[in-house]
Parts: sequence; C-alpha cells; structure tokens
Amino acid sequence: MEILSDPTPDMLAMPRFDDGAIDMQELLRRLAEQVVNAVMDAEADQLCGGGANSRNGYRERGLATCVGTLTLRIPKLRTGSFFPDDVIERYQRVDRALVAAVAEMYATGTSTRKVQRVAEKMGVSRLSKDQVSAIASSLDADIDELCSRPLDGGPVPYVWLDATYVKCR
Repeated sequence: MEILSDPTPDMLAMPRFDDGAIDMQELLRRLAEQVVNAVMDAEADQLCGGGANSRNGYRERGLATCVGTLTLRIPKLRTGSFFPDDVIERYQRVDRALVAAVAEMYATGTSTRKVQRVAEKMGVSRLSKDQVSAIASSLDADIDELCSRPLDGGPVPYVWLDATYVKCR
C-alpha cells in the first residue's frame, strides 16, 4: 500500500535560509505533516470500504510539535465520524514531547514568557503563555502527589548538597 502521494513541485522545493543552506527543521516539519496527513487519508479510505460511505472534505487542526506546528487535515465522512485516535488524542493541541520540554523548563524555574520564546525558536508558532501556564498547572497535581506520598516503606537513600554561588567577572 502506497501511503505518500506523488510529490508536487511545492513539496520538492527544499526550504532554504537566505544564505542558501537547507532549513532542516522546516523540511522535517513538512515531511511529518505530509506523512501524518497521508496516514489519516489511508485510514479514512479504509473505513469507507467498498463505497457504502464516502469522504466529505477535511477539517484542519493545528498540532504543536518539536519540529513546528503541523496543519493536520482530518478527513470527514458523509455518514458516521472519523477521528484518528492513534495519531492524535481528542482535544490535543500540543505534542507530548513538547509538553515534556515545557514541564522540564517549568521544573527548572523558567518563566512562561521565556518558555514561549523557546517554543517559537523550536518552530511552534501558537503556544501562548496561557497554554504554558495550563501545561505547568497540570503538573501541579503530580508534584503534590509526589510530595504527599508516605515515606514509611523503608529506608530512603538521599544526597545532601550544600553550595555557595559566587558570581565573578
């Protein structure tokens, strides 16, 4: 089964910087977008089967990933519904890897605006400071659970560190 369609001239044009170097991040974003959309098309075609059902256009949805924001074209069916649960979760707008990166930055004390700027440099165009705050607040429950767990299960190994930070020029 061939998943990818014939490449159009637009697909074959390599994204380049002003100096002529290939923009690898944009290239990977385009490839990921094309593959995910092709997989969803194949699943919808398989679901339509022998012609009892037919396709009825697309609905677009953005997904923020590590390689940039993907524009997903989710196929619509004339009868019934189709949602690619194996590709994207319902109401998911941000990739899990990006959520993990935001969580790591939040855990190290990075501000939401700095996280937003880092996400923009990663190619994610629509990650607002409110979304960063929502991702961070979803971690608060996990942190509270970790802090309130009982420690009476036996000895707990730990390391005690003490340091002084002196800024020198």
